[in-house]
Amino acid sequence: MKDLSRLLECPFDQRGISVAELLAFVTDHLGRMKVRNPDGKLDSRIAATESALSAFKDSDLNDLTGFAHRKVSKMTKTRFRLDLPRRVAQIYVHLAVLHGKRSTEMIQYGPRNVYRRCRDDRLAGHLRQLRDSVVARQSELDPEPVTEAQALVTEWAGIYQTSESTTTQKAAAEAKRRGARRELQWELYLNLLQLIKLYPRQPEKLREYMQLHWLRDKPRRQKEKPTETEAEESPDPTGSSPGPNPV
Repeated sequence: MKDLSRLLECPFDQRGISVAELLAFVTDHLGRMKVRNPDGKLDSRIAATESALSAFKDSDLNDLTGFAHRKVSKMTKTRFRLDLPRRVAQIYVHLAVLHGKRSTEMIQYGPRNVYRRCRDDRLAGHLRQLRDSVVARQSELDPEPVTEAQALVTEWAGIYQTSESTTTQKAAAEAKRRGARRELQWELYLNLLQLIKLYPRQPEKLREYMQLHWLRDKPRRQKEKPTETEAEESPDPTGSSPGPNPV
């Protein structure tokens, strides 16, 4: 006898089912239920499935939109970090002119290589230290390094906050999308149970409502080998014509 406990599992929860396969299956399945709806007995299941499908599509769209925003945020942060050593170096040029390149006063501004290597969550502190040290000497400096040091702090604060925000939104969007998908998959299982009630001991009826091939990976086509006749008629791939048979 079959293991009856397996019947309590939702067969649509299989990890191998992609989003594209799931959507194709549900779209086909809904159309079939609407066409084959004896005495309106599937009305409630059609409505529940349509609602779950709409919720999943909305969550999927929101996740895709969030992905675009996260990508832009990541690109902005990457560009800032790549350009940061150059901008800091320009500030250090003014400071070296003021103090001397190897003077002890340069220590207060911190090592230049820290801006290339430090983690994102530590960068704000280093930039603030540089800004405060430069502002303290602003009466002895040109306006450019002071303005640039202040700009770096402000720019990075906005970039980092946006990056952290998109990371939080990503986790929330993915959780909502997973929940909406599981709900849709459960509604499909309830549809299967309803079909079992409508057509007891008639397994052949299932294919009228559910085409399971939509949930399977399509096998790759293998190039068929040409027959001997086709091989003889096909041109030489080198482009050369066959010569006379050797004697």
